[in-house]
Amino acid sequence: EVSFRKKHPWIFNRQIEKKNHFRNGDFIQICSKDTDKIEGVGIFSNGGLISIRIIYFCDNFSIQEIHRLVAESIAKRLSLLEVTDSLRWIHGESDFFPGITIDMHGSTLVVMVYSDSLLKYARYVSRILFFQLGKIKSPYADAFPYFSFS
Repeated sequence: EVSFRKKHPWIFNRQIEKKNHFRNGDFIQICSKDTDKIEGVGIFSNGGLISIRIIYFCDNFSIQEIHRLVAESIAKRLSLLEVTDSLRWIHGESDFFPGITIDMHGSTLVVMVYSDSLLKYARYVSRILFFQLGKIKSPYADAFPYFSFS
């Protein structure tokens, strides 16, 4: 619980008492031992040292929050298109998408997932990214016609 309070994005296998209630890829609400108050949301992994990757530290997780986090990631890096057509749009834990990175090389997005428990979530995040990139009004539109910058 100490590492969670410090906003560490992982809960390790040895820190969980009852694992057999969950399936690989399940979304889990994380509650305080003392109050049963929801304090975050994570994705369960039944293999490896990391059992839960925290995707949100709060009790008000929503689909809109995922969209907002993707938009923030794009905004941080959009100016890099002035100098390159290869960049990392999603930086895993640094962008609050633990275990997922999404790179762009030319007009191709490359999604990397570091646990099979994250496949569905990574697919969803990459679709949001692709959709949001397509809506950007950018002076670099000619360089990236596939994304339909307008």
